[in-house]
Amino acid sequence: MSAVKRKKRNRAIPQVIKVHHLESQFLKGDIVLEVGVNRDNPKQKETKIRRQCAYDRLLS
Repeated sequence: MSAVKRKKRNRAIPQVIKVHHLESQFLKGDIVLEVGVNRDNPKQKETKIRRQCAYDRLLS
């Protein structure tokens, strides 16, 4: 019987999450960060925090 070692996930918490005090929800996977293009100015990137729904969890 061999023991299977699991790798520890070292998830760095982004600064945006820390500012809004959402660390526990981010680590549980309830919230997701999305980086996309700004609609008004396509040259800028914007970061969005959104709640992850059950359907998204099933797909990932």
